[in-house]
Amino acid sequence: LAAPEGISNLTDWTHNGFLIFTLGGNLRALPLNPDASGNRTPVPAIQSIGRERGAYVSPDNRWIAYMSSETGRDEIYVQPFSVGGNKASGKWMVSRGSRGMARWRGDSKELMFLNSEGEVVAVDVAPGPTFQASAPKKLFQMPLELLSNQNPGTQADATRDGQRLLLVMPVQENSQRELAVVLNWQDGVKR
Repeated sequence: LAAPEGISNLTDWTHNGFLIFTLGGNLRALPLNPDASGNRTPVPAIQSIGRERGAYVSPDNRWIAYMSSETGRDEIYVQPFSVGGNKASGKWMVSRGSRGMARWRGDSKELMFLNSEGEVVAVDVAPGPTFQASAPKKLFQMPLELLSNQNPGTQADATRDGQRLLLVMPVQENSQRELAVVLNWQDGVKR
């Protein structure tokens, strides 16, 4: 697919063969396999009244978590993942203000995101026919240098086991550009 004008970010590559991206404030899914006529045509992944972005599909392909502004502020929502714009039954708000970075653990039983205070929080997801999540629990405070970015969720990613985060930190003026890997960062977090 030639990148159409208005595409703002590519966020996920699902286990069932779709690239998820934002186009003009709407989430789209591009199938990796062509249809019978040999085309790959993007289809709606979410239909809502807000501007959506930052979508990630759970590893079991059941749920899609995304950020939307439909309440007037950014929130993280989860709904069944159904490509083609089908009106999936159910939609659940899991945040009370968010700065993005919705990431699923590899077993689809936990969803991590940034709350409005810049804390990385997680909700436990119960298996079942409908989406059920615990109240968010704080994991740690995101570094202040990263929170100066308007959309800090685009500057971080998590490993599938949810045990490590990779952060793109701003470079200070007159400093050397280098890559630093911090191991056992949890030991330095004050509880």
